Amino acid sequence: MNSPRPTLALVHGACFGGGCGIVCCVDVALATPQALFGLTEVRVGVAPTPISTHMVHAMGLRHTRRYALTGERFGAEEALRIGLVHEVVAPEAVEQRLAEILEETMHSAPGAMAVTKDSFLGANGLKLDARQMAMLAHESWMARASAEGKEGLRAFREKRRPAWYR
Repeated sequence: MNSPRPTLALVHGACFGGGCGIVCCVDVALATPQALFGLTEVRVGVAPTPISTHMVHAMGLRHTRRYALTGERFGAEEALRIGLVHEVVAPEAVEQRLAEILEETMHSAPGAMAVTKDSFLGANGLKLDARQMAMLAHESWMARASAEGKEGLRAFREKRRPAWYR
């Protein structure tokens, strides 16, 4: 079963690839105006398959397709508009806002929150079984082991454009 307390993410700076996947998975996501996001896996020759279901759930299919296919970067206001984050908070107000959210959750019964989270995910087909998780992990491994994946990761390490760039 899920954690009885809500999970939170706060993005202050760069949040790319799997970092965005984590933001998609939490219950409450905040960002400061300077935050920068990107679903950048395709730029290094791999697919974001392990987090794909969570991205679609958080941002919707059309926004996920756009950003996962282009790998383009976007700011905090766009992340708010497409549903990746819930609020954009000024840096000097972040600690206070986090404290307020945590205080609100203290009024909720832990067991009821756990059942609520489990029910929402289950009723919307968002709970992955072991087979589905294994399949997503395998797809990710296959992409990384492919020629494109190897070239993309090598180009990233060497700070150059990959061979497919024209």
